[in-house]
Amino acid sequence: MGYDIPDEIKYKEKILLNLDLKQLGYAILFGIGALLLYNLPIKGDFRLILPSLAVCSGLAFAFLNIEDKVLDLIAFYRNVRKATPYDLSAQGFIGVKAVKNDAIYLDNGELRAVLKVEPVNFELLSEERKKSLVLNYRDFLNQLVNPVQVLIRTSDVSLADYFDAQEKKFQNSSKEFSSLYTDFRIFEEGFVESKGVKERNYYLVVTHAQKKQLGRKIVGAIFKQEDAELKRLDQQVEIIEEKLGNCGLESKRLDSKQLVSLLLSYSEYEGENGAVQEEQKKPKPKPNFIQKTFPFLARKKVESEDPAKELFKFMMTPSFDVRPQEAKVNETWHRIVKVGGYPRKVEDGWLESFLGNNEGYDISLHIHPSTIAQTLVLLHNQIIRQTADLMMSTAKGTPNPALEIKRADTMRTYEQLYKGEEKLFRVSLYVDNKEANLEKLDLLTEKCNANLNAMLMIPKAANYRMAEGIKSSLPLGVDALASQREFLTSPLSATFPFISPASTKRTGIMFAHEEETQNPLFVDFDSMSNKHFFVLGISGSGKSYTAKYLTIQHLLNEEARVYILDPNAEYGELAKNLNGEVVELSKGSDSIINVFDLGGEDFGSKMLSLISVFDIIAGGLTESQKGVLNEALLDVYKKKGIVFDKPATWSREPPTFSDFKLVLQEMLRESADRGKASFEDRSAEVLLNRVRMYSKSGFFGFLDKQTKINLKSEFATFDLSKLPGPVKQLMMFVVLDLISREIKRDKKPKVVLIDEGWSLLKSKEAEQYILEFIKTSRKYNASIGFITQEIEDLLRSEGGKSILNLTSTKLLLRQNPSNLELVSNALKLNDSEKDYLLRASKGHGLLITEEGHYRFFTMAPPKIHALITTDPNEAKKKIEETEKHYAEEGVKIDLAKGFYALSEVTEKQADALRKEGYVLHKDKLTGREGSAYYLVKTQGSESPEHALFCWIIADAFKQRKIRVEVNASREADVVAHIGKKRICFEVETGENLLSKLDDFTKKIDTEKSEYDAVVILVTDRLLKYKYAKFAKTITRAEIAQTIAEMASKYS
Repeated sequence: MGYDIPDEIKYKEKILLNLDLKQLGYAILFGIGALLLYNLPIKGDFRLILPSLAVCSGLAFAFLNIEDKVLDLIAFYRNVRKATPYDLSAQGFIGVKAVKNDAIYLDNGELRAVLKVEPVNFELLSEERKKSLVLNYRDFLNQLVNPVQVLIRTSDVSLADYFDAQEKKFQNSSKEFSSLYTDFRIFEEGFVESKGVKERNYYLVVTHAQKKQLGRKIVGAIFKQEDAELKRLDQQVEIIEEKLGNCGLESKRLDSKQLVSLLLSYSEYEGENGAVQEEQKKPKPKPNFIQKTFPFLARKKVESEDPAKELFKFMMTPSFDVRPQEAKVNETWHRIVKVGGYPRKVEDGWLESFLGNNEGYDISLHIHPSTIAQTLVLLHNQIIRQTADLMMSTAKGTPNPALEIKRADTMRTYEQLYKGEEKLFRVSLYVDNKEANLEKLDLLTEKCNANLNAMLMIPKAANYRMAEGIKSSLPLGVDALASQREFLTSPLSATFPFISPASTKRTGIMFAHEEETQNPLFVDFDSMSNKHFFVLGISGSGKSYTAKYLTIQHLLNEEARVYILDPNAEYGELAKNLNGEVVELSKGSDSIINVFDLGGEDFGSKMLSLISVFDIIAGGLTESQKGVLNEALLDVYKKKGIVFDKPATWSREPPTFSDFKLVLQEMLRESADRGKASFEDRSAEVLLNRVRMYSKSGFFGFLDKQTKINLKSEFATFDLSKLPGPVKQLMMFVVLDLISREIKRDKKPKVVLIDEGWSLLKSKEAEQYILEFIKTSRKYNASIGFITQEIEDLLRSEGGKSILNLTSTKLLLRQNPSNLELVSNALKLNDSEKDYLLRASKGHGLLITEEGHYRFFTMAPPKIHALITTDPNEAKKKIEETEKHYAEEGVKIDLAKGFYALSEVTEKQADALRKEGYVLHKDKLTGREGSAYYLVKTQGSESPEHALFCWIIADAFKQRKIRVEVNASREADVVAHIGKKRICFEVETGENLLSKLDDFTKKIDTEKSEYDAVVILVTDRLLKYKYAKFAKTITRAEIAQTIAEMASKYS
């Protein structure tokens, strides 16, 4: 459905000579000026120069929009241009007074709350879901009273936090898992870094301005005005969260610490060439020519506040180098592009292609709701002006079609607002292009302009207004640039901004990458209604490869116990390589399962499972056969001393098929003795004929044995490939029954993989049993994976449809055109999804979870790929390439040493270090060379990064034979004893600077009194300028030089 974006409402009425009021004013003003200049006592030809200049200036102001350019120039010189965080003008420009109570307090008294919103993949939503989402978003817009800002922030993907959290799980894990995890981490972090993968985080800034009222200060003192305003903001946030929830959007309000982190990410600063400039040494800036000539353009001096507020503002303020066409904020170049025009007609989600690309720019959308009363008055006046000009032009015989369209737009807008069908908004859209250098910035700007033009939007660079543009792109809800356009509710609801092809969540299992943006995709099974998954694809689509990869991710994430039903011998090598066991079930194998074995199961439950067993054997049971079966089963167990109401007898040796055959024969003899045939006799005969095939003298007599299986491993694969075809379905069910007993033993995580599970659904009784098994397995922390390529057989049964609906996670790989419509109807796929599944490459497909639909591709690291690939030559080649990264012989392990480069140790040594508490961490030691992986010993709750640099400092002192202590989070981080001097080092990552500012200040002051020297090492060079206020501050590149100087100075 399309929506019209109305033409700009404001209309400049023609007053005289086809000039509007402003043009006429400039004509009169500069005309009078020209006459006055002409009458000056100047003789000769020079007399005409000044009047001519005045006339030209008047024409320029009237027709060439020079006024806006002059205002831009004035604003450029009045705003912040080149400043450091020390400059009060820069601090005042940001305008953040404090962050507390989960809100941002601005200098002007206004409050801000920020919500982080999880976007949706709009393209892959069903048509019904799209309509519902847009309608609910429309309700969200209509309830807005105060302006809001939608901020879409782009940054490089970082997986460090995710992997650091995973590290603890592998300190005591087996060698195999530890090695696989290391390979997985190195591969994934290397991939996102080499590809320059970027992610987008979506924020909604909620604004709140205090109401001006008489006696505000007195009332505020009595009734705690600040608390009242904060409560109003909280209420507003609750309403917005509820409305976003109605749209199906997850949102979470940022707390104070998260707000500080968000703001700090804009303000990290380093002086030129890394040198810290002291405030008292800065020369007093000299006024430039413009400021000398026009003193009113000079920025007003901002008085210093109290020290605490001054330090907070310093921390929140970046450095600025604002130029007419770009601006440098800290070390990053920015160029703001504002949208000056929009397409005439838009569809639902029309911004999708612009928001979904992977370019490195931020997007800021400001939405200002207008009041109905003021809007109607404005529109009424505009209609009068437009009608008057239209009548005048018609009377002159010069029709104005553009004005006719504009008047029709205004009339239609007035009618919709008057009837309450729509609401008017003023909307601003800005794109903040940001890059490391000007050459890259020019290229990104060209891409941005091309993308906007492709959407029929008109991009305009905010020349001379870069400072306001940057402020408008900060998460402060301030539209300083104010380049606004009117939107009605319908087209604005179609301009739905929370769209992304990838999820921003980083919880659960890292499974794959999104097709378009290459963002990592995570599946959080624990957050869904169940942990089950379904893998569906034609032969050769990568179905087994994907299932194996997901299974290994389960192992790496939670070291789950794994059981696999393997009818085609595809998982045996995987089990062997992971120290698992392969249970082969065949005519000649030692392992076997007796279908009558209770195996610790409840007698009643066993009877139900045997009904399913014989339903498979008989090809379907009639009600009469079920009655006979029930009686015969009770009898055969009784003959073995097993009674249904005496649990103590359940552990006795169970019957076999031969025992059951004898019972059926006895039943038939007794009936013959009575000389009266019945339906039960015919049912018993049918069952007997079937059972004979499974007794010792039958075709499948190898099943007529007691159970001989002893599951010792955490990874068990049941190889059914060598079984005769007629009994494969039966044994798949029997194995599944065995597994169901195993998973009920404890609540440890488990994965059950059922390959070609469609064959189990041929029996109605087995179908019901499997459905119940899937429903109840959640209670035992089990994840059931169902894999099949026979989609027709699956979806033609009610049980198959139920299983599909019961699984929260579905992995659809390439499909045949013949069965695509069947899949589409079952899962309600849209046209875009169907088209993708028809052309998907091997290992590519659709990931469908309760959280959304995503295009994905699996890409395993070398070692995991070698385990799950079906190409042995490729597996061998990958292993050889991976082994080259490890040395043949490693260094001798010294547990007193706190860190090792991963490249310096063998796999065995790495495993030993992990068991001693070392964690894997990627970092740069000096900031100049590339990143490398290190095994680091952490203490307490410290981060791997913090620990690494504590040990690096200690190691540098030890090499000089200087005694040193590493205390990590206790007392001083590192203390070196040089002669009689004690030198203290504090390692700071900047994470808790503002949240624990008072504690940090006290700690530094205490250390200054206790130690002869205090040095702060910042792991991020952009933080050096911030910490220099407290003590001598160095970066990682200065460690060696600083220690050498101290050793020389104090020795």
